[in-house]
Amino acid sequence: MAKDGKSKKEHVRVMVRNFEVGSDELFIIAGPCSVESRDHIIEMAYLVRGAGADALRGGAFKPRTEAGKFDGLKENGLRYLVEAREKTGLPIVTEIMAIEDIPLFQQYGVDVYQVGTRNAQNFPLLHALGDLGVTVLLKRGMGNKVEEWLGAASHVVSRRNKNLILCERGVSTFDSKLFRNMADIAGMAYAEMEDKYPVLFDPSHATGIRKLVRPMSRAAVTAGADGLLIEVHDDPNYAKTDGQQSIYPRELEFLIKEARRLRAEYIDSTAGHEKWMEKLQPNMTIYFQKEYLDDVCALLGSDAERLRVRSYGEDTGILQARVKTGHVGKLKQKGGYAIGRLSMWSSGPGEPATIPMASVEAGGQPKTILTLYDKELLEDAGKKTIDQRYTHLRRLQVRQSHPGDLELIAKAFTTYTDRPLILYQP
Repeated sequence: MAKDGKSKKEHVRVMVRNFEVGSDELFIIAGPCSVESRDHIIEMAYLVRGAGADALRGGAFKPRTEAGKFDGLKENGLRYLVEAREKTGLPIVTEIMAIEDIPLFQQYGVDVYQVGTRNAQNFPLLHALGDLGVTVLLKRGMGNKVEEWLGAASHVVSRRNKNLILCERGVSTFDSKLFRNMADIAGMAYAEMEDKYPVLFDPSHATGIRKLVRPMSRAAVTAGADGLLIEVHDDPNYAKTDGQQSIYPRELEFLIKEARRLRAEYIDSTAGHEKWMEKLQPNMTIYFQKEYLDDVCALLGSDAERLRVRSYGEDTGILQARVKTGHVGKLKQKGGYAIGRLSMWSSGPGEPATIPMASVEAGGQPKTILTLYDKELLEDAGKKTIDQRYTHLRRLQVRQSHPGDLELIAKAFTTYTDRPLILYQP
């Protein structure tokens, strides 16, 4: 468990000026949807700072659904944001829409480059920002599945840029008469638990309704959001864009105090839950050949009476059973079997782990890696095989029936013949 009570694997923290996003502290970005004028953005910067915000948001370049509507002050908007930063000390967060605007954003020293929902899968833009190493706030595409959102994120981090912040902003809904978007708290919570980068929640766009900003903020923080991105305006009914979902600065102050209290409760309860769950010994799946059923039962001793066994696939001759996690140790200790741990590997840095592999140990012999990767294809791509990278490992290639065939388990038993094999999946 991480020292801050969070269990996220390799939890990454991203520095935005002096704030560590992804730490115990909730990160609050607030400000108007658009930079409307110099005086207004400076006034709003003072107001959101006074309410407790950590960063200022404001759109200088505005993507609009329909042509002809106010689409931002462009470079002047960036200039006014920088002046607001100089006066208040707040880092600035603003949306970038095109690769050709990057030099302008660099010229004005934008702190966080927001990639909005319409560009969520603009891979050339994501690659360019990844190459620069700037801090990227990636919103979920309005029609994207969670896996597509996280997949888009991989296009930034695969360029060796770890300065990534994710932001859930709601998805398109069939109930569009009531809601601009539908808040996906479950999707946000999943990303927070399964991905290692900080995850924010945008309660303004998630519903498009001012009175729902606070309850959605509460729900998101309780579900584990690392921060909030909130639209705020001093006179929202006359805002140039998105006034209907912007809250008043005074309400922002109340919301921030409430959200930070909920964040502290979340951190404490998460730590308590993890400590509680440490006592749980979960089940795992083991795989072995049918002819060794009696032997496996004998190795497990009295626990064999509770063994739940079924066939793995049709005509494979392989059985699968559920056992307590600690029982794999029994199988290792009593010898005679090769024990293989199933896992998922990625095809490259920043890529999702989707390729099954097995790491097999057999009493004193070198560890064997069962892999689906084709050696010749790897070498043609200029990559080394695992046994070339780690000379103490032995590599066995499992033949695929066709390109893209990811079935490893059944073929592992015909490929590995040194001794009887038991595979397990944590």
